[in-house]
Amino acid sequence: MKKILIPCILTAFVMNSFGQVNNNLNPGFDSPVPPSPNAAALTKFGNVPVGPATGIPQLTIPIYQYASKSNGLSLPVSLDYHAGGVRVEEVASNVGLGWALNAGGVVSRVVKGTPDEDQDGFLNTPWFDGATGNSPATAPSFKPFVKAYNRTLDIEADLFTFNFNGRSGRFVYGRNGDILMIDAQKVKIEKETTTYTGGEIRITKFTITDENGVKYIFDATETTSLSGVGLHAQFNSSWYLTAIQASSGQDNITLEYDDVHINDYTTSVTETEVADLYPSGSYSGQTVLGSTSIHRQQVFGKKLKKISFPDGLNIQMVYNTTPRTDLPNDYLLSRILIQDPNKQLGRGYMLEQDYSLGNRATLLKVIPFAGLNAEVQDAPYQFFYKPNLPARLDNHQDHWGYPTTWSVSGNGRIPHEIFAQNVGGLFELPGVNRDTDPTGCLAGSLYKITYPTGGWTEFQLEPNEAYDGWLSQNFSVVVEGPAYIDKGQSYNLYTSNGTPDYQDTYFTFDGAPDANEFTLTLQPTSFGQNCSGLCVVRVEIFPPTGSAMISRDFTSPLTQSSLTFNLPDLVKGTQYRTRFYYSMLSVSTYSAIAQLKWREKQSETSHTVTYSHVQPYVGGLRAKKIADYDGISAVPATAREYGYKAEDGLSSGALLTYPTYTYTTRYEGLLNVSIGNGINYEGGQPLIRLRQSSSAHDILYTAGSPVAYKRTVEYLKNNGKSNGKIERFFSSASTGSAGTFPFVPSTNATWFWGALTKEVVYDANDNIVKTTENGYTNKLNPDYSNAAVLRNFTSYSIAPVSYNIPDNYNERFTSVKVSGYPAVSFLYNDYLPLAGRTDIESTVVTERDPSTGQTITTISGYEYDPNYYYVKKKKFVNSKNQDVAEVYTYPVDKVTAGQTDPYQDMVSRNMIAPVIETEQQVNQMRQKKLSTNYKKNWPDNAISILPQTVQTQTQNSPAEIRLRYYAYDNKGNPKAVGPENGMVTCYVWGYNKQYPIAEIKNADYATVESILGGATTVSNFGAQVSPTDAAINSFLAPLRSDARLKNALINTYTYSPLYGVTTVSDPNSRTNTYEYDGFGRLKLIRDQNGKIVKQYDYQYQKPITQ
Repeated sequence: MKKILIPCILTAFVMNSFGQVNNNLNPGFDSPVPPSPNAAALTKFGNVPVGPATGIPQLTIPIYQYASKSNGLSLPVSLDYHAGGVRVEEVASNVGLGWALNAGGVVSRVVKGTPDEDQDGFLNTPWFDGATGNSPATAPSFKPFVKAYNRTLDIEADLFTFNFNGRSGRFVYGRNGDILMIDAQKVKIEKETTTYTGGEIRITKFTITDENGVKYIFDATETTSLSGVGLHAQFNSSWYLTAIQASSGQDNITLEYDDVHINDYTTSVTETEVADLYPSGSYSGQTVLGSTSIHRQQVFGKKLKKISFPDGLNIQMVYNTTPRTDLPNDYLLSRILIQDPNKQLGRGYMLEQDYSLGNRATLLKVIPFAGLNAEVQDAPYQFFYKPNLPARLDNHQDHWGYPTTWSVSGNGRIPHEIFAQNVGGLFELPGVNRDTDPTGCLAGSLYKITYPTGGWTEFQLEPNEAYDGWLSQNFSVVVEGPAYIDKGQSYNLYTSNGTPDYQDTYFTFDGAPDANEFTLTLQPTSFGQNCSGLCVVRVEIFPPTGSAMISRDFTSPLTQSSLTFNLPDLVKGTQYRTRFYYSMLSVSTYSAIAQLKWREKQSETSHTVTYSHVQPYVGGLRAKKIADYDGISAVPATAREYGYKAEDGLSSGALLTYPTYTYTTRYEGLLNVSIGNGINYEGGQPLIRLRQSSSAHDILYTAGSPVAYKRTVEYLKNNGKSNGKIERFFSSASTGSAGTFPFVPSTNATWFWGALTKEVVYDANDNIVKTTENGYTNKLNPDYSNAAVLRNFTSYSIAPVSYNIPDNYNERFTSVKVSGYPAVSFLYNDYLPLAGRTDIESTVVTERDPSTGQTITTISGYEYDPNYYYVKKKKFVNSKNQDVAEVYTYPVDKVTAGQTDPYQDMVSRNMIAPVIETEQQVNQMRQKKLSTNYKKNWPDNAISILPQTVQTQTQNSPAEIRLRYYAYDNKGNPKAVGPENGMVTCYVWGYNKQYPIAEIKNADYATVESILGGATTVSNFGAQVSPTDAAINSFLAPLRSDARLKNALINTYTYSPLYGVTTVSDPNSRTNTYEYDGFGRLKLIRDQNGKIVKQYDYQYQKPITQ
């Protein structure tokens, strides 16, 4: 017996890893028989990948992976963490803050205006031009823009997104029901609607078919109900994946959900401000209307309950029985159970959470367990986070919503801003500090994870940076009139047990002798005290000689408080004394910081003012260093450090968009009588300033980051020693704001950004060893020069500027006050969705030997189908300097060439990805050609379209059939295959026809079927989901005893769907048995006599001192 010790983290055994067709220029069958199991795969601890153009670590805890090449179905299940930073307004998932259960998929949407599908929705609103939107002038209630403003007409297309099985995308509907894929790809999307009582129409189901004909069904609907919006407040907002259907239609993965009603909660808070621009020159002199909007919603949602796989295995999600405290009526995920078909074996993961991050659900541990009731527990994954995350909705946020520690007075949210192009004569507007805080933005972020092995990974994260003019504003202006200088002084105050009973401080005044406003603030630095009697700090200010000029009392000196007062007739150049009296303060010890602020008027008639606002950082986080420790050494086993500067030393980060908080327009009040006469909005000089705390247009992100980097350098270390570096260059993004008011959605052309254009690999001595350069081709959709297409997808963004005022109105007609009356005219901007994709066009790889300097260069080129996006031709130069090309033919091409059977059916089912023919050319002359010919209407399977023969052709010689598929079962599994005129191999399938239980070489399938009792018997036995090993061995026993198979080679197999292969019997009837522990790891291998051949002992590494 051989005993093997394995220190490792272990991954689940992937069961269905076999396939059918090996489509290359040397054809051969991919055997559906799985290999004999070995020790569970070693997984390197740590080794967390980093987003190439964003620097965001991509952390995943794998739970389970189903993948079957036989039926074409797959589904990974994992817990994923987004390490790009935690926003203050972020709501924790039912796993924990920043975490998501990746299991299944969802179609969701952002409703713009009203739901597209409703009676008044975008799909049912005919196109009209912008001028028509404000017509007729004499009847405002009939104007399309007025209807849209009142939510009785939809003029903007909703944005739909999907995310499932590792792929994602966005799409919009046109007015005629056409779909435009924003991220161009050839999935097929179909929707179903339901009309309810009263005529309300809702989308209730989506079916998305991928390029291999696999269908994803989304019909578990989630409904959102918005508070305070009036009409169309409730709508279907998400559709969850309920089934994945194989192209054969015979196998499915199903997902079940429970309903969850999340009660009304606040999603965000927005502060707005509308003001008359003039009189200018003074912010405080303008009429300002301010408001704070609290946005609330309730969700009638879904929580995943169970996933069932074709092999009978299922995954159950178990939730806490008590509601979570941070989201009303929702429940946290507490356990994931992976269960075998007989419900006798199980393993899984337990989750532990608390509310340590800003009173939000926080994932602390993921504990692997074995047994249906977690009888055996492994060491956990543990997670550690940076503290001090503000509570949800707190106003300590930067421009992107990440936390700050800046001092913010009150509940203000609108940021301080400066403007090179003045706003109503003002170059600066007050507000809170919304700059990114390099320390505060780390709050709530993951900084360490420990693994069941005892090893761990440490993350050093840092804020993003970018090179952008908006982040570094600096300008000077000449201002007529005297200048003002803001001054201030701070003093430390202290008294103990009545000593001293007063304290003097001083300030010098250097301004003009006008009335000057002073503000004095007390900030106590001693806490937890209460006054036993009087609780007053008196303040008096004295000239150099004489009595006090002013006397004021702080009546709440134990809390922060302020006094504002005027000091007239101050003398320039004079020092004044401020005295603080403590005799009326009944505390043993008192300490505070006093801050005196005032403004001094200068004597000049004009002056230059310089405005500067430099923001070194951008919201969100990137990796600075990631270090992996093995749990034995104090030195990291591996470490990666990251740099993000361009070659000129400046940041290579590109800010995708910057926010717009302040903009101007013109309001006009129209009298009732004026409207009756058809008078409409006239326009002219802007007279109104609008400000808001959230950007007036959406902020763009790529892969979760507001910054895309054009160059990164990854420095590699092993055990503290350099192991080289990798320099990468990426396609860059254009930056800017979103045009003019009223703003339209930012163009989020993510396919243009972050494509790897160049990669240079260096060795430990900084020598270049490999360079890869990629060229790309960009494709834009659709063709808007076609008027019908343009009208189909045109949306409008509108803003009210004209209001219906009563005939007795006696205020200024262009004042902000007119906005309190009904809107009757609108400014508008139209916009169109931009769709497209980026494909690699060329690759140049140069490998270099540092010792000799010799290089080898390989050049490859790619051509694509313009409509279906698949690779049509791959080109390269061989060692003989000949031009070599591989040309690929797909089902669409066969139909175009007139060969419709069965290829038209494949295209109709969206089975457009299989390569039908591969032709190799040298100097444009055919050398080899491989063709896979498909067939429909098989005897046992009238639905599936499957390979029948594989042909090869050399140069111009006739094509020859090399391989043949003789028969398939009703699920599309091969029953008999073999070389043309060669030995046939037959397969018998079991466990709901998911696994081959017998492989019989040198036999015909009719004989095999006859020996086993006939076609019906074989099919019925194969359909059993969980037969016992004894039942399988008994069923297959006649194969080894029947004389008709005396020349056949027979292998038989049994399985545990939860773990893997359990027995393998060879043609000599020798059986190896494989035993697993509760975690699915191979434990023992026994021979035909029951003797242990190998034993595996999974021990975690420990320091050598233990």
